[in-house]
Amino acid sequence: MAPSSTSRVRLGYVPALDGLRGIAILGVLGVHLFGLSGGFYGVDLFFVLSGFLITTLLLEEHDRDGLVSLRAFYIRRARRLLPALGAVLVLIAAVGPLFYSPGLVASIVASGLYAANIVRGFGHSDFLAATPAAHLWSLAQEEQFYVLWPIALLALRRRLTERRVIVLLAAGFVGLVLYRAALAAAGAGWHRLYYAPDTHVDGLVLGCLLAYARRRGLTTVSALTGCVAGALVVAAFFLGAQTVPWSVGGLPIVEVAGAALVLAALSPGPVRVVLRARPLVWIGALSYSLYLWQIPAMWLTGWNDRWGALALTLALTLISYYVIERPFRRRQADGKCGVESTRPSERIVIAS
Repeated sequence: MAPSSTSRVRLGYVPALDGLRGIAILGVLGVHLFGLSGGFYGVDLFFVLSGFLITTLLLEEHDRDGLVSLRAFYIRRARRLLPALGAVLVLIAAVGPLFYSPGLVASIVASGLYAANIVRGFGHSDFLAATPAAHLWSLAQEEQFYVLWPIALLALRRRLTERRVIVLLAAGFVGLVLYRAALAAAGAGWHRLYYAPDTHVDGLVLGCLLAYARRRGLTTVSALTGCVAGALVVAAFFLGAQTVPWSVGGLPIVEVAGAALVLAALSPGPVRVVLRARPLVWIGALSYSLYLWQIPAMWLTGWNDRWGALALTLALTLISYYVIERPFRRRQADGKCGVESTRPSERIVIAS
């Protein structure tokens, strides 16, 4: 199937997308460090953005080369994500015994195997929550997506037209939202709805749908739509709560608003101007390390010293980013196989 003219336009580096990452990680830091009640919705911004970027990059590679190298894709993901995660887990293993944390070993193993979302979502959330690795569940959610989605995408491209894939993804997103609502109606609790892989994948699916929709011509949104989406996200950050109603109703609202913000980042207008602000872009570039180190820093400084934890998080983040992450990306850029661009637009960030 020949790509459309829209699909031939490569995404390139979009500074505003790093700015959107900055908004997302500020929400996550806000909930963990300062009690911002709905800041956890920053994770859903990351999920939508990751689904969009991964799908866009895979489709662009297929347009360019006529195929997608799964081996190269998985090597890129491993080299991009594992070094910093490994450093975090080593630190947690080293300092964890200093604190009362009975689930420490299980948490490290689950996080290292990218299975923490399964463990937390199906009955052991409280056990793992009391460890410095409690926040790494979302990395598992994204890594499982990285493993499965490229294979599924290639299978879909062989069998379905793009329009049918769009219909399938749209139906999948709506179906997942309704599935979560049905589980809630049947008595499922917050942890089951929020942490489990089957009930928190709709943001990633929506991001995939957005990537396909962009290929079919949905490349911009109006300034008003972008502003309304931004207002909804900010309101959710301040008003949201870790309750079943907010999971059922709040998640899809924030996900759809996040998709609109992705398009707003690609469109001329006030939202893109805000998202391109240099401080936000810089914070977004650091967001993976910021996310990794925030909870260990809180354990090291004490849960009541929020500003001290923030300072230590920033210090560990800068070390992680410049000493671990960037050198590995440079090695990838210098190689011939499994090369990953160092362009910020290709930094796929995990969160919450």
